[in-house]
Order: sequence, then structure tokens, then C-alpha cells
Amino acid sequence: MARRFAAALVAGKAGLSPIVRASLRGLVAVQVPERALGLRVTTQRMLDRLHHAGVEVHVWTVNDPARMRELLTLGVDGIVTDRVDLGLEVVVSTDADARATFAAEHLKPIGIPYDTEVVATVSKASDGLG
Repeated sequence: MARRFAAALVAGKAGLSPIVRASLRGLVAVQVPERALGLRVTTQRMLDRLHHAGVEVHVWTVNDPARMRELLTLGVDGIVTDRVDLGLEVVVSTDADARATFAAEHLKPIGIPYDTEVVATVSKASDGLG
């Protein structure tokens, strides 16, 4: 998978969309850092090329709410974060009506002790906002 994404990233930066599609064929999503191989993954052009190749883009690990908003505005499909509380707040704050629906459908007590470290993916697609 890492080699396939590396090929897609380099091809995407070179504007070779057919190679991006071929490199990612059969994948549903890529989970990537904001930078890889010294190249920025989270540019509008690169995200467009990855989406055109048919994959979702999930970026890790983003713990700053302002950066989460920026990435969602750019069009990432998911954010991996250590701060689920902030991620959920950012995602649902984009639509007041969606907040109540999202809470009712997705926020259920799961009995995790308060001091337990939790890492989760916050995704627009899973909450009906995307």
C-alpha cells in the first residue's frame, strides 16, 4: 500500500492522473499524513486527483480544531485524531440541524474510563454531513 500511494503521490504532483488512478485501483481510501516523501498531500489539486481516482482521503493525526476545519474545507473525507471530542465538535458544528441527528445516532456511552487514551477517525461520510 505504501508503494502504491507513493507512486500515486508523485504522479499526482506531476499531473499524471492516469497513473494516480492505476496506482490506487481497488482501494477505497488512503490514510495519510499531511506530508509524505517531502511533498504536501493536502493541497486542493492533490485531493482532487485522489478523489478523481476514486479514493477517500483520511488525514492523520490532526489534533488542532482550526486545522481540522481547514482540511474539511479542502475536501478531506476523514480525520484521524487523538482529540475525538474536538473532532466531533468541528464536524457537527458545520450544520446545526445535523448536530442533534448526529448525537442521537452516533454518540452513545461506551464505558471507556476518562483517562483512557482514545484515537478515532472522525469522518464526514459517516455522519451524513458529507
